[in-house]
Amino acid sequence: MNRPRGAARAVALLILERLRRAFTTFPTTRHWLEAGLLLACVAAVSAPIGLATGLLKLETTSDSLAGVALFALVAVLVPSLFEETLYRGLLLPHPAERRSRRFQVVSVVVNVPLFVAGHPLVAWLFVPASRELFYNGTFLCLCALFGLAASLAYLRSGSIWTCVAMHWCVVVAWKLWLGGWIMLLPE
Repeated sequence: MNRPRGAARAVALLILERLRRAFTTFPTTRHWLEAGLLLACVAAVSAPIGLATGLLKLETTSDSLAGVALFALVAVLVPSLFEETLYRGLLLPHPAERRSRRFQVVSVVVNVPLFVAGHPLVAWLFVPASRELFYNGTFLCLCALFGLAASLAYLRSGSIWTCVAMHWCVVVAWKLWLGGWIMLLPE
């Protein structure tokens, strides 16, 4: 009878420790540079695909400066901090756990599809207006690419902050310069 309670306690302690480490591990300059390089690679692949399929459009937002500032501020929390905490901080092993390379690969192979699937699930359950975007195959493929890059950044740095910054840059750039409709603050 004690076994299920003990297992639940062990999982809860692992989750709390992962979160503590994710939020208190601060990236080095090298980690920031690696995250920037990963983000540049994502952009180099995503931009041509997004532009060719019409998912992205070269157009700047018509929002006011106050609207842009509010959007950028909110985007730090949702989706950036929320999603990165859930998909990287909780679901991926922190480097201090010293997991095998195989365990890390399996974690990413599980993590990325969950990250991708989270988008249509949110659209289905909470934000029906975003269904056209969040059910779009191109969007989901680009989410997978970003999810892989963010996972690699996390496994390298052990810091949630590199992933949050990467996510924030993608969302804000899309909103400001690439015609993105973002569900937080619809136009």
